[in-house]
Formats: sequence, C-alpha cells, structure tokens
Amino acid sequence: QPGDPARLTWKPNSRFYEILNSTWTAGETLLWVRRHPGSRVLEISGPVAFSLEPKEVRELRIAIEEPSLFIGELFLDALERQGVQL
Repeated sequence: QPGDPARLTWKPNSRFYEILNSTWTAGETLLWVRRHPGSRVLEISGPVAFSLEPKEVRELRIAIEEPSLFIGELFLDALERQGVQL
C-alpha cells in the first residue's frame, strides 16, 4: 500500500555497513543514500514505486571509504559461508 515501508536488498550483502531503511512505497521511485564521512551507517531514503517488480532493479552506488577493510570483511563472510571459523 502507498506509504508502507519498502523492502530493500543490497549487494554485496555484508556486515561492513549498517543499513537504515527510511524508504516508503509511493507512485514513483526516487532514492538517495546518505553516509557521513568515517561512518559505516548508510541511510537509504525516498519513495519506491509500489508497482515495482522485483526484476526491475534500481541501483544506488556509493564510494567505499576504506576499500581494504571492506574487501577483508567480504573475504571473512565468504570463508564463514564455506564453514571456515576464524
């Protein structure tokens, strides 16, 4: 229904960032991302079209402030999915 919270997915799915979903359903999609310098919190805000099909992907891109730490976190996630405990 219009005004209900929208559901988001992201890739790559990692614990590196905390995602704050401040989106809602509406007649059109207009999203933006806010991240303060040095923060690992991403606030995603704006309306998402309630008629949007799952196959109609909208992409938002962000700059990775600490790419080596981000890649390290992705590597740890991949190891855990394979059953490797660190």
